[in-house]
Amino acid sequence: MTRKIGFYKKNNSWYADLPEFIAIGGSEAECQMVSGADTWLDILTLNGLDNSVNYIVVEISDKQNLGNVMTQVRCDDFGSTYIVKEYDKTKVNHLLWLCPVTLSVFDDYPRNIYFRVIERRKNFTVTLAKASVFKKIWHIAKITPRFIKKLFKRK
Repeated sequence: MTRKIGFYKKNNSWYADLPEFIAIGGSEAECQMVSGADTWLDILTLNGLDNSVNYIVVEISDKQNLGNVMTQVRCDDFGSTYIVKEYDKTKVNHLLWLCPVTLSVFDDYPRNIYFRVIERRKNFTVTLAKASVFKKIWHIAKITPRFIKKLFKRK
């Protein structure tokens, strides 16, 4: 499975932009990137060079090689730790932790997550309005949040 995911920086913290997760009752706080994932996004956005980048779109896949890879080092009920040994042919050896919100993107924690940056935006205004649009669509389609939660359940 290949998917594009946005990440935004708000008040010096990074969050995954997952309106479908918010729509089924998830919170913005659960989407916060911590424990190395936040500093990894700083690396990907080149924030050491330009602090005005506050939104990034990353294409990820559990199967297709997209040029860069993070490899799982350990996994438990609380999340999964990955290492990125190289980024764009530069040695980095960066450890990062991904929380269970990852399971709303993948069915399980993949052994490898392949990725590439496809867009960096400056001075992006963050809005959580997309989540209410998803709720309206699901209401019109008579799909309940319980049904949607089952879609994201861990196997």
